[in-house]
Amino acid sequence: MKMPWDFSIKEIDLSTISELNNIKGIEKDKLLINSDDNTRLGIVSKEFSTFSHKEAVQQTIEAINEITKTNSRFKNFQINPDNVFFRNNKSFMKLDIDFTDLGFEIGKIRKVGDIVNFRTTIVNALDGTSRLKWKIGGLRLICLNGLMTFQEVDSLNFVHKSLDVPSISEAILNKFEIFQKFISDWKELSKKELTQEETKRLFEKLKKENEKKNKVAERNIDNIINLSEEVFEKEGRTLWTFYNLASNYTTHNEKVARSFNLQTQINRLFDDVVKAA
Repeated sequence: MKMPWDFSIKEIDLSTISELNNIKGIEKDKLLINSDDNTRLGIVSKEFSTFSHKEAVQQTIEAINEITKTNSRFKNFQINPDNVFFRNNKSFMKLDIDFTDLGFEIGKIRKVGDIVNFRTTIVNALDGTSRLKWKIGGLRLICLNGLMTFQEVDSLNFVHKSLDVPSISEAILNKFEIFQKFISDWKELSKKELTQEETKRLFEKLKKENEKKNKVAERNIDNIINLSEEVFEKEGRTLWTFYNLASNYTTHNEKVARSFNLQTQINRLFDDVVKAA
């Protein structure tokens, strides 16, 4: 079956198009086109090293297969082509890879396990808007209500020219070690119960922190506060639940979910407040 990221890229030297010769600096650029349907992917510098989505996925799978030779827990992983995210004529791609055997129980919610699975997300842009990177984090699974949220803990950035399978394997293993340390921290958060007054003070700190950084629109913070009581009622009033209000909102609010910068800013804001709690 042909995957949605499986297409070739054609490069066109813009200096060879006579109609564009009068545009200053055009000789330094090239046009990238999807060979399957001839849609435009982006105009980039000739020095830009093109690395297709197909190559990114293939090399990631090869890197994971290398890891399984010494660590069988990475063997079972899932890639769902229906969940791939594209924008700008597929010039930008975000694809999740979930490791089903790398799940960790953080705590209990009404006797149901609060599980976080290890996940890596490939991010690649053919228009120069983002480096090729792998986001590393946890996919939170709550069987009670089907909630799924992603909490990023780190990322890997690569220059296309220096990319190879062993370096990806080594990087993913190193980041998995960091991920396990986060699991220990998250377990401690799940043990810390909050009173309504403590919750109120945390939201006040959140607003003050946001005012200092002036990065997140106030309406987003208000929206999170408005949904918080319903979430606390379902999951318990703990510091872990408070921490997850950020990823709950950024994952399930359709508009916010499409803005990766906003997601990062909201998550970092909550992260700072929880660390200071």
